[in-house]
Amino acid sequence: MAKPVENFFLWRLILGLERFILVAVSVLAVACVVGSVVMRYVLQSDLYGVEEIIILLAMWLYFIGGAYGGYEGSHITADVLSGHLKSRKVKKAVNITVGVISVFCSLVLAKWGLDYLSFSLKINAKTISLHLPLFLSQLPIGLCFILSFIYSIYHLVNIILDRTPRIIPRAGGDSC
Repeated sequence: MAKPVENFFLWRLILGLERFILVAVSVLAVACVVGSVVMRYVLQSDLYGVEEIIILLAMWLYFIGGAYGGYEGSHITADVLSGHLKSRKVKKAVNITVGVISVFCSLVLAKWGLDYLSFSLKINAKTISLHLPLFLSQLPIGLCFILSFIYSIYHLVNIILDRTPRIIPRAGGDSC
């Protein structure tokens, strides 16, 4: 029998990187806000360009968090139909249909996200005050949709194989 994808090094590495990015960006965003407040109200000064940095961090936090939520299955769903279905076969058919639609939609979004990133790299736009390349805040959009596409396929395969996905536990935590 083939090894589950969760056992592969690259799978674990990507999930570990996502978790690291989420924690690091959260800490940096809080540090920026606290630094800005201290500069403004205690030192009567301004932290030049901090808004641009916070927006950059927020983009990474929001989109990588969205992708990770897609992996965990912790995103919001509106699943009213499966609660009313009695037959296991019908439930599975509905779940497969939803999975196929999710894979298709996430593929389209991944394509658009990559097109957007490509356009951003071509025009080489920069932020107004710090002159940071805008692609730094647009990169997580492309990454998010690529990861969402991969995770949609992952969940669809698990539905087809009647396999409960084994969510990799966080360090020191229990699995979901």
